Amino acid sequence: GLKISDVFQIVRNFKKSRRGRTVTVATGFRLPNKELKNLAKALRKKCSTGGTFDKDKIELQGNFLEKIALELQANNFSVKILE
Repeated sequence: GLKISDVFQIVRNFKKSRRGRTVTVATGFRLPNKELKNLAKALRKKCSTGGTFDKDKIELQGNFLEKIALELQANNFSVKILE
């Protein structure tokens, strides 16, 4: 089975076609859809922002690079930050 500690995350900021607004994206999740949904919900709540998730990534509206990285590490994810 897959242990959560095996999962490697990459977190980065970039401006997408969201009218030039910054979006923080965490990718590389190998989690079941339900777990990814719960994690996305927890991160949105932690950052008090909107966002979405899809397949292996979570997108949050705004610049929350440090906050997301710390939260993922607190949940035993291995994190690499790309800016």
